[in-house]
Amino acid sequence: MRTINTSDEQLVSLYRAGDNSAFDILLKRYTSKIKRAIQVILSNPEDVNDIFQDLSIHISSKLKSTYNESGQFTGWLTCVVTNYMYSLCRKKKICFSAVEIESLKEIESEYTLPPDIREQKYAALRKSVKELPEELKNLVELKIWKRMTLQAIADKLNMKKSTVAAKLKSAYQKIEKSMIDKGYDDGLI
Repeated sequence: MRTINTSDEQLVSLYRAGDNSAFDILLKRYTSKIKRAIQVILSNPEDVNDIFQDLSIHISSKLKSTYNESGQFTGWLTCVVTNYMYSLCRKKKICFSAVEIESLKEIESEYTLPPDIREQKYAALRKSVKELPEELKNLVELKIWKRMTLQAIADKLNMKKSTVAAKLKSAYQKIEKSMIDKGYDDGLI
């Protein structure tokens, strides 16, 4: 008999085998943290509840289709929630403030991957960046590793800021696809 003390990984296995009540237990376990991540962006309680419902369905679907048990469930969940919220903000054209981004990182840090898994994923990410066309690889290196702003990159490369942003978006999409092809469910570390 399953209890509330069953591990996340066991619950995921049960859910993937068709036991929907296992997902209900997982969701109850993480409801407050998921809602807190949503509240970082949206303050209206009705909006938070609506997005939580949509996100619950998204998590359920992702668990069945892309979860690969190569790390801790909590790390995977954090990536899924964070990616969903970033996508939502892009679609609704919500801009993050530095405070909101730091708040999301705070929540994310509660679920960091174990060091060995994190290093494997980081090595795969570095390889995915090296596989990019030269121009995109240079942009990613300037943005991520040298931590340059979009404007600084645009000035350095004599490009428009919007061009840099569009090319970086393309690069990030290619990296994410490459990471998924390597067996990860996202490109985040």
